[in-house]
Amino acid sequence: MQKIMLIGNLGSDPESRFTQDGKERLQFNVAVNERRKVPQSDECTDHTDWYRVTVMGRQLEYARKLGKGSRVHVIGNLSIDAYMSRENEPRAGLNVWCDEVTNLSPRDAPTSGSAEYASRGEPVHAANERARRTTEPADALAPVNLDDLPF
Repeated sequence: MQKIMLIGNLGSDPESRFTQDGKERLQFNVAVNERRKVPQSDECTDHTDWYRVTVMGRQLEYARKLGKGSRVHVIGNLSIDAYMSRENEPRAGLNVWCDEVTNLSPRDAPTSGSAEYASRGEPVHAANERARRTTEPADALAPVNLDDLPF
């Protein structure tokens, strides 16, 4: 048996589908980024691998809360499926049958499936950047009086 552990970002909102016997499953694509050193050089390049993740069973409730841009940790079984592209070239797809999915995005970060994202129309990374710029620095906070502490 093969187990794979991924940490990456959703490339799109999860899609709900149903099996022939009526069981629901969610599918989404996860981009896993890696920085690789170029041989014979001091430079590094970014490389992205895409995995199709299928979630069924008790993990569906967790996966429904995910949206485009969500950072996730996925544990599951890896399968590699061969297929022919539209140009008649042989290709391989990396599929993960999910056993466990965890949302690693901050709780207040909007996803594309959330109402907050839809109202502002900005991706998660832009919302996080905007939040970081608008937060006051720690030294701008009022000083704490130690006599006011309850302990």
